[in-house]
Amino acid sequence: MNLFVIGWNLPQERHPIALAELRRMTEVYPQLDSETLWHRSSTCGTIFTASMHTADQAAAPRRYVASSDDQVVFYSGLPVNPPGDYPAHRAEALSAHWDQLTENLEGQHVVIRATDDPLCLELITDILGMEQVFYLHQGDMWLVSNSVLLIERISKPSALDPLGVSLFLSIGWPGADRTLRCDIRVIPGGQYWAWQKDDVAPRQQSYFAPSNLAGQPHRTLTPSYFERLADDLMQLCRSLSQSFDEIKCPLTGGRDSRLLAALLIRAGLPAQYFTAGDPSCSDVKIGTLIAKTFNLPHEVIPITASDVIKKWDEICWRYVRQNDGMNSLWEAATVLNTPPQIARLDLGLWGVGGEIARGYYNEPHLFLGRHDVAGVQRFLAEKAIRDGGGLIRQEGVAPARGYVHRFVTQRVGEGFAPVDAPDLFWTFQNVSRRNGSGARRVMPVGDLFSPYCSRSFVKATFAMPALQRYTEPLHFNLIRLLAPELHGLPFDKEPWRLQQPAMNLLHLYGASTLRNARRKARRRIPSRLRRLKPKKSFRKPRPFDRSSWFEAKREQVREICLDQNNPLLWSFVDRSVFERITSSVTDPAERSRCRGALYNIVTLFYYEADHQCAFQKWIL
Repeated sequence: MNLFVIGWNLPQERHPIALAELRRMTEVYPQLDSETLWHRSSTCGTIFTASMHTADQAAAPRRYVASSDDQVVFYSGLPVNPPGDYPAHRAEALSAHWDQLTENLEGQHVVIRATDDPLCLELITDILGMEQVFYLHQGDMWLVSNSVLLIERISKPSALDPLGVSLFLSIGWPGADRTLRCDIRVIPGGQYWAWQKDDVAPRQQSYFAPSNLAGQPHRTLTPSYFERLADDLMQLCRSLSQSFDEIKCPLTGGRDSRLLAALLIRAGLPAQYFTAGDPSCSDVKIGTLIAKTFNLPHEVIPITASDVIKKWDEICWRYVRQNDGMNSLWEAATVLNTPPQIARLDLGLWGVGGEIARGYYNEPHLFLGRHDVAGVQRFLAEKAIRDGGGLIRQEGVAPARGYVHRFVTQRVGEGFAPVDAPDLFWTFQNVSRRNGSGARRVMPVGDLFSPYCSRSFVKATFAMPALQRYTEPLHFNLIRLLAPELHGLPFDKEPWRLQQPAMNLLHLYGASTLRNARRKARRRIPSRLRRLKPKKSFRKPRPFDRSSWFEAKREQVREICLDQNNPLLWSFVDRSVFERITSSVTDPAERSRCRGALYNIVTLFYYEADHQCAFQKWIL
């Protein structure tokens, strides 16, 4: 991890403040080594750069910073050079190949260069913006960092951002270019920004934008096509394996982790496989089955409800602070075993982004219904936005709905078909913003890399029409090509979809219609008769029992939320509904039906309580 701050026209009297606040961030990230703290100011004072990272020995072979008399180059995240002709995880190599970085660099990263002659500050984000980079712009001053908290500590605390809060409450993350704080925004993915002498704003260039994917000729999915795509993805993994001694890879019951395993197995690359979650869940059972079938080194990391409940306070406050409140406490269990000190920075593969090639947001009635802009706007808003059964007021939902509508309009204006919009929204909002923010929970102890967030995979995804994506052809054919035995093992959810788009659509539509008919028929049965024979539950144990967490901590969570008097939050959240749904007399089953919205609400109130505590001196 490399925590950094950059100032363009930051007043020189604020440079010592920035440096002091950066040093103080070890309170938030104790894994950082204060001995690595460095700073640099241009001769005229226009550019200020500083960072503090993981101890050199623990970070090796990474080298985060390379400096000379007239320039400094540094990065955060993990840049990857697929051909392997230079080590992209070493800052001196990035400096030597600077002009090539926007053409071939993959991975989750931001790379910065500051030079004195000519005076210039340059910044490159990864293609999807997975490595979150935030900025504050005031007049001719720009403050840039990979921490919202650090920007606020150097400048001053700001109010909550209405659109950011609306998106978080109703969708689950602050999308667009928003954070939870007013005036602090996110630099998009695929960007090259450069500030030059006398500039009051950066010159912005998109080297990988959503519009680049519009109008691609549709690919014929031949065996040779899948072989080329598999080679591209395996080369990414080989490049990592050549540079790092150990790669960790998840094994679950899903498709995305299975394709990761297939890539490593076929390429013959060593890895340490793991499955995290409750030992009784299907992920652990299927992950163990895969490991035994292929004789893979495999570790089960047990995380039970009692483990989470026991350390609830510790992990929740740390979680919202390190993620600047932008990732729901729904995922709090993932930081349960994070050590305060580390001897080595891990490297792990993850399956984020695989969903974009599986039509994750799509449903049969999208393709059978209206395909115009208005129809897709309505579909996507209904699919992505939730009000938690009235927990979130219409005032809180309306800004998010407006953004979703604008997103669809913008993508269609770039040349996409309206039915592409749900997959584009998943790619450039869920993957880049939600999962990019979520990756920050791992940042102190390791780096993550997803082959699905690469140029090859993203381009291959949108070279297929939406209806064909809905059959999951990339996962189906790649796994069958790379590891046929793996292709036939069971999944935790539905089996493979039919590979003929029209037949697949009719099959799924028929199954959906039958489920709805059964549900309606059951509603016609008098409730007194329904209770005579309780419905048998076929629900499989999930990796984390989030309902039990909430029930165990319900009173404490309720008190923390109700003690907050932030007018924006309570104008978006219906206080009376929240009081009723979290009351001891309310049936836990009713709470369970809106627990996603509850976790979003609780996350914001925890974050705001922590924010007020952190900036008490400003309030006073």
